[in-house]
Amino acid sequence: MRITKIHFQNIGVFEDETIGFPEKKLPDKAEIHIFTGENGTGKSTVLYALASIREVHADLKNRFRFSDERSLVRLSLDNEAELKYSYSNTGYLSLTTDRKSPLYPSYIHKINNYQITTFEFAFFAYSGYRNIASTQIGPIQELTVNPFENSLDFKQSVNPGLFMQWVANNKTKEALELIKNGQGKAERYRKSVTRIENAIAEIINQKIEFVLETDPLNVVIKVEDKILSFDVLPDGLKSIISWIADLLMRMDRIKWATDVEVLDRNFILFLDEIDVHLHPAWQRKILPAVQKLFKNAQIFVSTHSPFVVGSVDGAWVHKLVLDENGNSHAQPSKLSEDGESYQLILREVFDIEKRFGVETEADLDKFNQMKTRILQKQPIDKAAFLQLARYLAEQSIELTTIIGSELRQLSRITQEEFTI
Repeated sequence: MRITKIHFQNIGVFEDETIGFPEKKLPDKAEIHIFTGENGTGKSTVLYALASIREVHADLKNRFRFSDERSLVRLSLDNEAELKYSYSNTGYLSLTTDRKSPLYPSYIHKINNYQITTFEFAFFAYSGYRNIASTQIGPIQELTVNPFENSLDFKQSVNPGLFMQWVANNKTKEALELIKNGQGKAERYRKSVTRIENAIAEIINQKIEFVLETDPLNVVIKVEDKILSFDVLPDGLKSIISWIADLLMRMDRIKWATDVEVLDRNFILFLDEIDVHLHPAWQRKILPAVQKLFKNAQIFVSTHSPFVVGSVDGAWVHKLVLDENGNSHAQPSKLSEDGESYQLILREVFDIEKRFGVETEADLDKFNQMKTRILQKQPIDKAAFLQLARYLAEQSIELTTIIGSELRQLSRITQEEFTI
C-alpha cells in the first residue's frame, strides 16, 4: 500500500493545492518524500493530513478555514482508493473511505482487535523533538498496551517505559529459553532487540547494546565500551534511539499476515523534523540509513536541513512556497542527488544565495559597491576601501582568497595598485 497524492481545499495556507507522490526509482530502497520550505509554508500541515489515515489529526482540525464542505482534505491511495476529511452537514469533522480502499473494512476495527487480527501494512508518526529517558521497570510480564496506541501522534508516539519493559522482557525470555535449551526461541527474542541496536548503530556509526541490569532491575545502554543511563546521553542520540526503538518495538509486537522479516514490512512512516538535535554529521547519515533499512516503506519527512536533503539519492523533494496572497504551492517534485553540493542545495532548494554571516555579507556588499565605483571611475575614499578589504581578508582563509583575487583583478584593469 502507498499514498499517491493529497489534495487540500481551504486548509491552513493551502487554498486549492494537490501534491502528487511519484513512485520510487530505486527498487531496493525505501520511497522517501522530503518536504522543504520556509516556516509557515505548510510542511507540518501536510504531515498532519497524511497522518490522519486513521482519524483526523488533532493538529489538523484547527487548520480548516471553514466548518463546512468548503474545507476538505482528499487523500488518494493506490488502486484509486480515496479518503476524505471534511465537515458533515451536522458540523462534525469526519473521515470517510470508499470501498476500494485497502483500509476498508475499517483499519480502526482491526487495531482495536490487534490480538486476533493480522496486518498487511501499518502507519507510524514521530517527531525529532521526542527523546528517551530512564524510567523504572517492573518484573517480567506480558505487555498489554496496544502497539498502535498513539502510533500516529507525533507528540506522544514514544513511550520510554513501555520500550524498556519490552527490552527487559525479551532479555529475560532469552535467558530462560537458553536454560531450557530452547535455542530457536532464544534467538528470536535476542534478534528482536539486536535488530534495533543494529539499526541505530547504522546511523551513529558506533556499536550500541541494550543491557539489562538486575540489581536494581534496569535497562541501560552500552555505547562502544561505556555503560550509560539514558538520561546522560546526548540529545541527538536520545532522539534517534527514541523513534527507531519505538518503531521497531511496535512492529515486532504486531501480528503480520505474512512471515516476512520486520525490516522488509510494508508500512508508511511520517517523520517531522528528524534533524532536530542532530549534529550535521548525523543529519547526513540518518536518511540513507533509513532508506536502506526499510526498503518496502513509504516515508514522508519534513526538514529545514540541507544536510538531510543532500544526504540521500533517489528521494523526492517537494518544495513549498508562498505566493503573494499567502497561499502555499508545491513546486514540481525533484529527485534528490547525493552528488549535489550543499551550496547548490542551499541555493535551489532553500533559496539561500549568501555564503557568509549577515554582517560579513553586508561588508561584502559594501566592498563590491565601492569596487564598482572604482571601475566606473567614480570618486571613492581609497584608504577606506583598502581598510575594508583588509578587514574582510582577516575574517577567514576563504575571504582572504576572495578579496585577494578581487584586488588583483582591480589592479590589472585600472593599472592602479590595490594591495593590503
